[in-house]
Amino acid sequence: MWCTFVFVVSITTALGRIDDSVFTARLAQSISFVVTSLAWWYSWWKLLEHRTAISSLPDGRGLLTAGFIQIYHTSINVWKNHRDLAFLYVSIAFSESATQALVVIGTTFSIELLNFSSVDTGITFLILLVFSAVGCYISPFSLRRMSPIRSNQLCLFSIGLCTGLVVSFVTTDGQRGLFYMFACVWGLCGGWKYTIERYLTCATIPRGHDAELMGMYLFAGQILAWLPPLVFTAMNEAGVSIRISMLSLLVFWSTSIAFLQCMGTCNNTGEDANAADHETI
Repeated sequence: MWCTFVFVVSITTALGRIDDSVFTARLAQSISFVVTSLAWWYSWWKLLEHRTAISSLPDGRGLLTAGFIQIYHTSINVWKNHRDLAFLYVSIAFSESATQALVVIGTTFSIELLNFSSVDTGITFLILLVFSAVGCYISPFSLRRMSPIRSNQLCLFSIGLCTGLVVSFVTTDGQRGLFYMFACVWGLCGGWKYTIERYLTCATIPRGHDAELMGMYLFAGQILAWLPPLVFTAMNEAGVSIRISMLSLLVFWSTSIAFLQCMGTCNNTGEDANAADHETI
């Protein structure tokens, strides 16, 4: 990330097109495509070893439908037998969709109200990246003082509070420094969120079903990713202020906090999960 950012800025500066957002975006996308393609090619052809299948498709089913059918059956069993884990998945669906959308909506906010250039946007992403790495250390610190559920709730509350403060106090082009400061907080909370959610998920999943239910964790994080951008776009197209539209993310984080509250204590959750019959998933 550091190397890419410095390289793009160096090239655009040398060519005298540092203020050309379209050219900068095309250059960055081209570099990302080349680097990603080479990494995928090397890992796919050189690092992945042959492995025999550990299961077979049921008769009458194909690859197109088997995964969705398995997700459906797993979801029903989790809801019936591990209700705390089901609440956690729903919470993750709402929190992750809003957090992912924050990157896109925050970028739109900074361009529309603060007249950010491509370089300013790149600096913001760099701040988010660096401080998200630092934010990972908040999770173990918070676990010494509270349960993982409370830590997760506090993290989501902090992200929402920071977003509300941005909408309230960042109003003019001359407040870029203030926006960067809030980006630091967003980054810290982002690193905190991803580590504490994974810790809580691992503590709640029954032993012996780690791979399958971690797959459900990834599925839950993506299933509502389309909804917050859709709500923001619909409100924006309807003439609603971009500030009010950005506050729509608070609804998703608040809903996530509410479902976490339904989980109870993490200690009980872990005991119930590990004492459960492994055949019920």
